[in-house]
Amino acid sequence: MHGNEFPGPLAVVDLAQRLDPGHLDGTVVLVPIANPLAFNAGTRSSPEDGVNLNRVFPGDPAGSLTLRLAHALVVGIMQDADLAVDLHSATETGHMIAMAGFREPPGPPAEVHRASARAAAAMRLDMHWMMRWAPGTLSTALNERGVPAVGTELGGGGVASPDEVDVYRQGLLRLLGYLGIHGSPVTVDPPAVVEVTDDLLAPTSGLLDLAVGLGDRVRAGERVGSILDPWGGATPLTVPLDDPVSHFRSFRMIRAGDTVVSIAREVPHPAR
Repeated sequence: MHGNEFPGPLAVVDLAQRLDPGHLDGTVVLVPIANPLAFNAGTRSSPEDGVNLNRVFPGDPAGSLTLRLAHALVVGIMQDADLAVDLHSATETGHMIAMAGFREPPGPPAEVHRASARAAAAMRLDMHWMMRWAPGTLSTALNERGVPAVGTELGGGGVASPDEVDVYRQGLLRLLGYLGIHGSPVTVDPPAVVEVTDDLLAPTSGLLDLAVGLGDRVRAGERVGSILDPWGGATPLTVPLDDPVSHFRSFRMIRAGDTVVSIAREVPHPAR
């Protein structure tokens, strides 16, 4: 969906070369590049109309080019699926740990919520993530149509290491096993807790001096870095939670309102 996120597309292409249709008990539809407009430009949004595809689902057949693309993806490919998965990464300015998520209740119908949560758990990525209900995103639009959906994040920075691609590949293969489509059966026991993310936003613009990385556990009130200005001033950055860092900004120029870090906070699992 985003033209500057690459672990997912590479994992999908790799999976397409590995799967033998003769050994599938079901149908797998693979879309390595859902937005060729953004991919060809290497940008997050489509340059033709400046629209972020993953903010306009289910789209509009009479809208701009990206809205028509969103409509075609939902109506032409995904609305009849038993499960949909969209693979993302952080943009070129940040990095994220591997996480597989589902939309929070009460947004999805109960059975769709449970199916999405179990599918996300089946991927067994580092973080079992409950995503906020977000109209315009693919998973939300599909949930509204009764389709279970999983959203994932991994890596970033405009790169895709072999290890990152393999994490997605293995997660997708586990998911196919869980669905009974391919490979060994995978059983799922969702954990007692799930993680939600809270963002620390930059209070001012400047040069980011960050002292934490992915997976680092921070404590409430801990100073995680500063934003420096050209005249030697420093605005301290502190976090309000005792939890690990799930995303951090690696691009060191930052503007007020940009995300500095995201913190993963545990809450009781609503689908157990």
